[in-house]
Amino acid sequence: MTTKTILPAPKEFGLQLKLYREKTGLDQIETANFFGMKQSQLANYELGTNSITIKKMEFLAAGFGVKYYYLANPNERIPDLVQMPDDLQSFVEVCLDARNKTKEERANQPKERTWSSKELHQLIDEGFFDQKKSSKQAFLKINPNISDEDVTNKYGQEIGKITSTLSKGKFSKLLDKLPAEGSTKVVYFIKCVN
Repeated sequence: MTTKTILPAPKEFGLQLKLYREKTGLDQIETANFFGMKQSQLANYELGTNSITIKKMEFLAAGFGVKYYYLANPNERIPDLVQMPDDLQSFVEVCLDARNKTKEERANQPKERTWSSKELHQLIDEGFFDQKKSSKQAFLKINPNISDEDVTNKYGQEIGKITSTLSKGKFSKLLDKLPAEGSTKVVYFIKCVN
């Protein structure tokens, strides 16, 4: 015979609150924003580590469109999002749209390394750095299919990595690094051999 473990009331309420939140698809931060509270406060309610007043239970329950005693009842079916209040549904929609937009922005970020140390060495061998050149110019030489506008908007981190690479190790022994005229940026050129 199996017996159901009876949880202390705050923990059981916290579990129910978490199940309601998960039914909406919101994370703790989004849910806390909807209710105008700190994420840590919501987390403590869900963990059952903070006591909760009936007034606060009523407030949270109203947000989900139920009475407080339904919100606290583990035997009560949790309503689907479409059965919850319109303002919560609208908030969920805005949050999901923001998440999708963030995912799209990440998807549009370059994922592949667009240059290699070997290609930078090749530029040195070909005499590219016989004249003063910036990391951006080296990036564009290695990636001729990328427009100057895309370099500025999408590949700033890659250019920063090239700057870092050219400034250390074997590259620092082969190239001099000087400030670009009228700029805070640097340029590189092949070291003179006496």
